[in-house]
Amino acid sequence: MPSLTIIITNVPDVPVMPSIYLASNINQWKSNDEDFQFQKEIESGYYILKLTNVLDEIAFKFTRGSWQTEETDINNKVLANREWNKASEQAVYIATIHNWKDVPALVSKPVIPKATLWLKDFYMPQLERTRNVWLYLPPNYHENCSFPVIYMHDAQNVFDGIPSPYGKWEVPEALNNIYEKTGWSCIIIAVEHGNEFRHAEYSPWPHKTRGGGEGKKYIDFIVNTLKPMVDQQFKTLADAQNTCIMGSSMGGLISMYAALQYGEVFGKVGVFSPAFWWCEEIYEFAANQPFNYIQKLVLLAGGQENETIIPDTLAMYNTLIDNNYFEDKINLDFFEWGQHSESFWALEFDKAVRFLFEEQMDLPVVKAEQCVIYNSEKAELSITIDYEKFELLNAYGKIILHKEASICNIIALQPHWKGSFIYKCYLKSGKIITKNIHLR
Repeated sequence: MPSLTIIITNVPDVPVMPSIYLASNINQWKSNDEDFQFQKEIESGYYILKLTNVLDEIAFKFTRGSWQTEETDINNKVLANREWNKASEQAVYIATIHNWKDVPALVSKPVIPKATLWLKDFYMPQLERTRNVWLYLPPNYHENCSFPVIYMHDAQNVFDGIPSPYGKWEVPEALNNIYEKTGWSCIIIAVEHGNEFRHAEYSPWPHKTRGGGEGKKYIDFIVNTLKPMVDQQFKTLADAQNTCIMGSSMGGLISMYAALQYGEVFGKVGVFSPAFWWCEEIYEFAANQPFNYIQKLVLLAGGQENETIIPDTLAMYNTLIDNNYFEDKINLDFFEWGQHSESFWALEFDKAVRFLFEEQMDLPVVKAEQCVIYNSEKAELSITIDYEKFELLNAYGKIILHKEASICNIIALQPHWKGSFIYKCYLKSGKIITKNIHLR
């Protein structure tokens, strides 16, 4: 007979939270059966119940000890029975409780899913060491559908509940906001960094003096060990167009490498403040890589990080374009005020996810070439779409031109503006179009 683990990731707050029970066809629908009482995990706050030798098909509900305190839906209506069957091949059932029958005032209070420690001291055969892996499941995971997956590094800085001195990306809050506005949601798998092994594991080639170079093995671990396990145990969309890898700093470097090495696996890539300075081989690797797969890529850097990060990021962009990468699939973004910090990356995470998955969210896709036209003979830019404001940035992320929407959509360029620049066109729909442009 099969086994099943039920995990309740989110419950509404009540003044005193008593125990949560499973009432089902396997215990004669008892509402307060102590043998089917959930245990609260202190670290994550999740309620967990492990069942062995269950029936091939079960129906169930959650209660706080009586049918007067059973769970209800987001509108405080009584739910139909939850169901699970052996044929689903899912050994873990993830649930969110929106409301309780006896507490109708909770209807308007949103529930933000949290992350949980999924794999503790998980063995990485490629590196012969262990690592903790964290999991975020969306609020609608219980629905009959499958979900995209974003793989992230530095889990200590991604989720609350893990000690970190550097702040957080606030990923659950951002994804909850996206879900409420678009109905799109995803799974997050975040691997903790290995402290003294971090630089080694996040660098595909060794630094001239600081060593490293275990990044190839680390990405092989994600692709060949971790991802197959995720796709087996959870309801995932396993194809490349629904699989993303994302990271910052050294995590941005290794994410860029993963995109180049495994284009057939990662169709979406987020590269924030990348440490390309660690190994210049990344540029040659990008220049010689055949792009046989269509990928979407976010390249992000800030002007307050260091003197080289924006030129380094721009150099990668130009390397990709020179190698016939899909220009309209890259979102290149510089911010003069951007610092090398989790607070910066947290602000941009929402926009990055929206760009990478805009097709899946059914958002209107606007190509950069449909937005702004450069006329080199007249030294002017023509904005061909409704917009709220327009900015032109130099190669160091400094805004050199700012224009609010007006009747005239022709922008005259200064004669001394030569070389690589970036424009940002803020559309009235809320979308931001960014593109590198070479003025001559």
